[in-house]
Amino acid sequence: MRTSKRSSGYALADVKHDDGSFDITPLIVGSQGTLGVVSEAIIALTPFNPATTLIAIECADLDVAEEAVEQILPFGPSALEMVDGHLLTALHKGNPALLKGVIDPPFPDIVLLAEFDDESGRKRAVKAKKISKALTGIASTVKISEDFDEQEALWTIRRSAAAIMSHSEGGKAAIPIIEDGIVPRDKFKALLNGLYALLKKHHLDVAVWGHAGDANLHVQPMMDLSSLGDRQRAFKLMDEYHKLVLSLGGSLSAEHNDGRLRAPYLEVQHGKEMHGLFAAVKAIFDPHNILNPGVKFGTTNKDLVGKLRDSYSVEH
Repeated sequence: MRTSKRSSGYALADVKHDDGSFDITPLIVGSQGTLGVVSEAIIALTPFNPATTLIAIECADLDVAEEAVEQILPFGPSALEMVDGHLLTALHKGNPALLKGVIDPPFPDIVLLAEFDDESGRKRAVKAKKISKALTGIASTVKISEDFDEQEALWTIRRSAAAIMSHSEGGKAAIPIIEDGIVPRDKFKALLNGLYALLKKHHLDVAVWGHAGDANLHVQPMMDLSSLGDRQRAFKLMDEYHKLVLSLGGSLSAEHNDGRLRAPYLEVQHGKEMHGLFAAVKAIFDPHNILNPGVKFGTTNKDLVGKLRDSYSVEH
């Protein structure tokens, strides 16, 4: 799997080192409390530079966004984020004041936010200038900012995802059922195109954002869980979207792990043999299945039906 990150299953490949030594830390990290309880941890920190350069790029379509990402990545951004026009349109409809003066309709298909935190201001300026030159004539708009307050305003575009998550209208809310798929970077456009086709097929509005540099999408379709049709549609959408991600060589969990929601798909993603190894590890650490039962293992879609509420909000 050629994805830049994955949090699905257990990190078995990272336990044994080349020198023959073992370290179970990678096994515990990402196990979601299914293997043990961590009472103490030592973490490593990286230096923080509050002075950054932020570049906001408006892209008329996916082809432009794909080209922009390829131009930006060689310069080593500390962040390369994206939101799509669906999210901005939904937010503008529900809370037009939030983005006022930052970005105005009609919204582009994709907005990219590339941040650079090199300690040298001159180095950041050189990178920004080269990127701006490379994207001239490609992107609709390229805005470079060194000012903290202006950057905070531009980051509102990305942070608007939090606003849409808490918004509901006419019984519909943004539901996190297919929200962490990742694919190889060269398959990012294919993932977005496939996603939009699925949503059109099921007549669903959607909010999409994520990490363009990693080809990692957070997707939350607008659904009414009090409607039997939407409750049934949710499971169909999960099946079809997960198949799409896996067909592109991706992982269903990049950052947010498996939980109960993706447990039914663990064997589909990793194969019967690897899934058996995961289960064997679980049995060694937790032979009586008392640590988060149902997380990663032992949950089917039928079980999920019984856990599905008839409404959704972040208050849950």
